[in-house]
Amino acid sequence: MVEEIEIQPNWLYSYLICKREAWLISHGIEGKQDNIYLDLGRLIHEESYSRYKHEQIVMPSVKIDILYENKNTKVIGEIKSSSKRLKEAKMQLLYYCYILQKKGIQFTAEILIPKEKKRIRVELTDEHIKEIETVIEEVKELINFSKPPIPIRQSSCAKCAYEEFCWGE
Repeated sequence: MVEEIEIQPNWLYSYLICKREAWLISHGIEGKQDNIYLDLGRLIHEESYSRYKHEQIVMPSVKIDILYENKNTKVIGEIKSSSKRLKEAKMQLLYYCYILQKKGIQFTAEILIPKEKKRIRVELTDEHIKEIETVIEEVKELINFSKPPIPIRQSSCAKCAYEEFCWGE
């Protein structure tokens, strides 16, 4: 019997940006933890939205940044440092909604970008579900390869915690 692979939301997010990074993460290979951009993301996460009483939701393979109540509505939020990867962030948050919906839990969802003072509401539709299920299958196929895909140079490589895995000497 083949064990069903549970795709983690950060794998999906990474897959949409860089398939090599997604493969490395899914195989337990950690990027450089002293990456300044990771530190910046952690700081923004810790310092933002402190006026809200909030908590994190942690389930197997899922760590939702923030859960808070706004006008008697429960909201899950994904905190991002900028809107540069908005499409990918939206898919990651939709995947959280998809996972929660499968467990019978409904939430309003927002992408929160504190540096830009933006809140972007995200709603899971039937079309999104089909798109998510397609990407899940693609990620499963990718992580079953014995070797990572070859690196493809992108503008985001210079800021990536995995840069040395791709372009190091």
